[in-house]
Amino acid sequence: MKPDWEGFGRAIMDYWPEGDVDGLELQDLAEYYAVIVKVPGGYDPEKHGEDFADYVDPVDKWYLRNYDEEAER
Repeated sequence: MKPDWEGFGRAIMDYWPEGDVDGLELQDLAEYYAVIVKVPGGYDPEKHGEDFADYVDPVDKWYLRNYDEEAER
């Protein structure tokens, strides 16, 4: 599934001009509009690098960009 950039942009603009989008809302919108996708099985330090090992545990939810051709799926 390709990202729905128009839907994502419209959803973000619903907050304008008087509101703002916090990080959790942004992540929810990005997932809903397929800008990011959840990785089956969650975080795996062998696949996703150990840079985040201090912040997440193996099998914690993990997301990747759905528009980066180099992103591992």
